[in-house]
This record gives sequence, structure tokens and C-alpha cells, in this order.
Amino acid sequence: PGESRRVPDALFTLFGLSGVAQLHFWSAFPTGRVLVTSRAYTLLDDGSTYGTLLPPLGATQSATAGETLEILGPIGAHTSRTNLALVNLVSFLPANVNVQILDARGNILDSFDQAVAPGNGVQMNDLFRLRGLGDGPGAALIRVSPSNGTIAAYATVIDNGTNDPVYFAGNLAP
Repeated sequence: PGESRRVPDALFTLFGLSGVAQLHFWSAFPTGRVLVTSRAYTLLDDGSTYGTLLPPLGATQSATAGETLEILGPIGAHTSRTNLALVNLVSFLPANVNVQILDARGNILDSFDQAVAPGNGVQMNDLFRLRGLGDGPGAALIRVSPSNGTIAAYATVIDNGTNDPVYFAGNLAP
């Protein structure tokens, strides 16, 4: 209790593996209040890295059927790309998710459904261009509504020149 630990390169350090993975964390800690954070990164040939912080997932950052997560802040521009990640927090049930992309005035620019396998995630790279929206809106609101399962979602806006990311969490809509 009251302790903090850092595990560098957890995939290799704890499991002797390399590559891409998803880590599930369960705790028998009496209060259930254990937070886990991460940094996803790419290692370059010269030893340098680029990546983004993945902060702890809070109770208001996941949605079940009848709820909606809102991701406020992603932008569209020719100099950047917006990626959307959907994570199914249930390891035994596939999830179906409706995603809406709205502009700054609240107009729905696109709406589509996405399946997410049990205990897995899906990342849609360069979301606006992928969905035929060109560079995308100057300011966007992304709504994520599961019809079943429990979903967490976040977006990152990546600078195309530097690969510098900005993270936007999904939070329960009021």
C-alpha cells in the first residue's frame, strides 16, 4: 500500500517477449485501488524513441450498452493524423461499437459500426482520411457507443513531421 513501482519494458522484463501486446492487470488489493499506466513507444535504430503516455483508466472512461464515451479535442489538419483506439475490457464477449465523428458545430460527419474482439483492441490509423473526410474537421468530437460489452476509447493526434503525439481520453457523456 502507498507504493509505486516502475517496470521498464514490461513486455520483455516480465515475460521475455518483444513486439506488440495487450496487458491485463487484476489485483487482490483490498480497496481495489491500483492504478497502472504505460508509455507506448517505437524504438529507433539509433536507440532513441518516440511515443505517448497511456494514463490510468478511470471509472468514467469506459462505457457499456446505453452509454456513450466522448473524445473532445482531436483536430484535423494536413500536417497531422488522428488515430482512434477502441479497447474491449471484457475478455469473454465481443463488443459492437457505433462511432460518430462530429464537427465543431455538432454536425455528424460520419457514423460507422466497429466490432472489437473479446479482450482486444482496434486502432484506426488516420481516422479522418480512412473515413473519407480528408484532413478532417478543424475541431472534432468523437462519440463511441457500445451496443454490448464494456469499451474504453482514446484518440491521439500525431504530428506527421515529428511523430509527436497528443492524447485525448474518452469520458462518459453527461
